[in-house]
Amino acid sequence: MSLRKQITMLFFFLALMLTLQDARAIEFGIGQSKEELGLKYELSVTDHGTGRVTVVLDITDEGKLKPINSISL
Repeated sequence: MSLRKQITMLFFFLALMLTLQDARAIEFGIGQSKEELGLKYELSVTDHGTGRVTVVLDITDEGKLKPINSISL
């Protein structure tokens, strides 16, 4: 097997592993309900009919869930 093909396969494998790691992190749950955390929010979803949606998350009170650095949908 040529060196170029081996390097290509290695990059493909590394990219696959990084993608799987992100997918596992997305499925991580909080474990407590929003009532237990004192979290108050409104969520609205708008379907544009073009295969795109707009999601608006308005957090009015973070409760015990401070700080929120990022949210993945």
